[in-house]
Parts: sequence; C-alpha cells; structure tokens
Amino acid sequence: MKTFLVDWGENATGGRFALVQATSMEKAFWDADSIGSPFSISELRIPKDTDGIRYVEIDIPTEQYAGALLPECGDFQQSWEFMNEMIAS
Repeated sequence: MKTFLVDWGENATGGRFALVQATSMEKAFWDADSIGSPFSISELRIPKDTDGIRYVEIDIPTEQYAGALLPECGDFQQSWEFMNEMIAS
C-alpha cells in the first residue's frame, strides 16, 4: 500500500490537500476521481530525518522545524503528466 497526496486545486470546496492510500498511481487516481476532480496526485515518499523518523510538515512554514517539507516528498510534475494521460484515455 502506498500513500498519495491529492491536490484538489486552489478553488477546492473542502480542504485543498488530502491523502489516499492505494496500491498504484492509477488506483489512487480513480479513487480520488470518484470523490471529485483532483488537480494533481503525487506519491508521497517521506524521507527519514537525521533521527531516522519519517516526518513531513504539510504546510510550507516560514521556518522548517524538522523533517521534510511537502514539495520534497513527491514528483508533482510526473503526477500531472500521469493525470493528463488518465483523463485522455
């Protein structure tokens, strides 16, 4: 099971970001698509910090406290290309 970050876009009616767990990017796309129209989906790869803890700060803080920042945890360009392929098929 993998964890994916769903970005509903800046005009989302609920929270802008959500997490979905699925076995593949395609499954994550269809699961998110059944809820609404995702702006992008990216596999969330949380790196270990210096203490070996997998921790990520969701918001982009002015000053990072620990762990990784959200943009460091996924290839958002790759997910955008994947979503375009899924929509076109």
